[in-house]
Amino acid sequence: MFTGADDISKLGVLQLWNDKPVVDLYRGQCDKVFGTTGELWPPIRGGSKPPLTVFATDVCRAVTIKYDSKYSK
Repeated sequence: MFTGADDISKLGVLQLWNDKPVVDLYRGQCDKVFGTTGELWPPIRGGSKPPLTVFATDVCRAVTIKYDSKYSK
């Protein structure tokens, strides 16, 4: 996992899982390790709401969450 020391935009981003850049379970892009762990991610800048990619360890793959709209009760 990147610490953000060299580049704050990489804070919390995973580079390897079990010492490998792939999980060896899926094909193509689905097999790559990327995203954050979900507990720590880079700061959002300029008020934008970019997609958030989390590497879900339960299914050993990345899941991207996209902002749709503001919600309140």
